[in-house]
Amino acid sequence: MAHTIIAGNVNGDCFGTLTSEGYNLIGDTSDCTIVGDETGNLYDIDPEYADPATGDFSLQPTSPC
Repeated sequence: MAHTIIAGNVNGDCFGTLTSEGYNLIGDTSDCTIVGDETGNLYDIDPEYADPATGDFSLQPTSPC
């Protein structure tokens, strides 16, 4: 993964081992093992989607992404 947002999934955000190439946001890493380049990665942080309840996954201006 590189430059990816994984957050707000139904059954946790990830499971198992993820290979990072950097600059990812993973909302919940409780079931993950992250390997590879962790440069710029953000863990256990809300990406601050605009309105995910209505399907608007654009990012708010205050988003850490």
